[in-house]
Amino acid sequence: MELEYTINDVYNYILSEFDLTDYIELHEGDGKSIKRYIQNMMTKKNIPYVRQEYHKKGKPKIYNQESVDILIEYCGRYFASFSVISDEEKSLALENHSKFKNISYELDNMERLSDDEMKEIFQNCGTAPTNEELELQNQRVDYNITFDSLYKERKYQIMLEALFNDKFEMNEENLMVHIQNKAKHLVYDAHDHKIIRSLSRIDYAENYYKKK
Repeated sequence: MELEYTINDVYNYILSEFDLTDYIELHEGDGKSIKRYIQNMMTKKNIPYVRQEYHKKGKPKIYNQESVDILIEYCGRYFASFSVISDEEKSLALENHSKFKNISYELDNMERLSDDEMKEIFQNCGTAPTNEELELQNQRVDYNITFDSLYKERKYQIMLEALFNDKFEMNEENLMVHIQNKAKHLVYDAHDHKIIRSLSRIDYAENYYKKK
């Protein structure tokens, strides 16, 4: 049976054929550029395809091995240009990349650190961060802390509201009146009988809801 390739399959074939997997791990942005390049060249060079799947999102084209071979004839030098570093250089780069990935994971799970503490972490990986890198990393930690706090708070509010709405009905009209009267009392020092009645009821939540 003839092999068939989507654009993603062609991309993965090129990575394997030209030993670019490690390179893409180190330069994630280039992976998207290479995939776009493949797609553009398939169209620009009128490389034949087996069929087009119109029923799927994006109407992807399906290619065969001959199509891939033609692409390599046109673009092989371009793909090869990404794999010029030596195995030793690649190994060292991958080792440092792995360390930075571990640092990123730690930063996602820690409180904000001082600049000196951040420098110590980076120096353990044999590198010294710039002031811009320190600020970016601290902003990243601040973001994670803020996100976690906001997410938990809003999740809790939604859960409470959902449970409440499922079992009870709120008397918002009474609550609104009593809050208005309390505000008048606090701001204008008002003490008429309506305000006194509101003040006597407002601290008891059961005055404002009933079971469904």
